[in-house]
Amino acid sequence: MRKIFSIAILLFSTIIFGQETKPSEDEKEDNRIYNALAIQKVPEPKEGFSEFGRYVALNFNLPAEAVKLNIQGKTFLQFIVEKDGSLTNFQIIKRLGYGLDEEAIRILSNHENWIPGEHEDKKVRVRFNLPITVKYTIQTNK
Repeated sequence: MRKIFSIAILLFSTIIFGQETKPSEDEKEDNRIYNALAIQKVPEPKEGFSEFGRYVALNFNLPAEAVKLNIQGKTFLQFIVEKDGSLTNFQIIKRLGYGLDEEAIRILSNHENWIPGEHEDKKVRVRFNLPITVKYTIQTNK
């Protein structure tokens, strides 16, 4: 009987003193993920998309198996541009296979932070879709 009583007191004190107060509307952090088409300012690479494309082209390492089989086309990636501009939560939406999709993720995850998206004058998390075209020519020495 004594054990039951002390457990009941412990639970009651936890309920009373362990309750969290709800943050006010101003204190709440908006962690929603917005669609890039539904916000006022879309996230973008700091140096612009043209320079970003050059970065991808210069740093993309073609897997040997993909080259051997002449695999080319588009891989579609989806990721979150966070409020600080970092890129997270990479997903492959359309695969090319043979290591090309993973290489695209490697390139993006090694890239510097982007300029974050904004909505109603606040930085927001944005879901971003990005196609990366893998196209190359094999030159042979004659």
